[in-house]
Amino acid sequence: NLQSKDGAFHQAARATVLAEPGSRYVAFSQKALYELQLADEAFAAAMRLAIARTLSHKLGAARASTGALLAQRNNEEGEKEAVVVRKIMKPDDERLFQSTFAKLGVGSDAFAALCEAAAPVATDGDALMRTVIREDSAAEDLVVLESGGAAAFVDGVRVQAFEGPALLNAEQVLEGAIVGGSSPPLARATVVLDEGSVARAWTLRDLRRLVRRDAAVAPALRACY
Repeated sequence: NLQSKDGAFHQAARATVLAEPGSRYVAFSQKALYELQLADEAFAAAMRLAIARTLSHKLGAARASTGALLAQRNNEEGEKEAVVVRKIMKPDDERLFQSTFAKLGVGSDAFAALCEAAAPVATDGDALMRTVIREDSAAEDLVVLESGGAAAFVDGVRVQAFEGPALLNAEQVLEGAIVGGSSPPLARATVVLDEGSVARAWTLRDLRRLVRRDAAVAPALRACY
């Protein structure tokens, strides 16, 4: 709601949100954000990117819900001629698809293409062996944590913990895969998988190759972004 000075461009809030007792939060007024984006071009660009991502996720969810609604209507109306066919997935792939990628609006065919290009990540051994992303190095690997945990470190300080399923290093790698460029962006943190976690990874080169080969992959990556 940053397209008008007083926030009147969009409709009013749809719900009341209550903080739980003991919660801590930071609030920014619409007026402050609106004035800051006028004064700071870098901040304005960041806000436009955040808005674009939100719209992308909403569109993905809308496509998924619309497809489910149409399938339900077809069943109710007895239209047996309409049959939706998709590739049969392995149980692990099916769980990952339903828990993560389907919720983002990624189609099953695009997900199947991604699965074919993914490589399992070894999560045994010491922390060095389980380091899948290194701070300030080229962000060339998109890692999906299927189960277990991981931790992110900046300058040696633990700053974030992850629990599967989760996409790791997605922003930088997907920028390189979708937008392109001569060199990939740099990773902002070092990520170490917990021992025994289950993960798989895609290289930026493989993702770019998939985008060129399969027209369904680029929209799928945008949905993840």
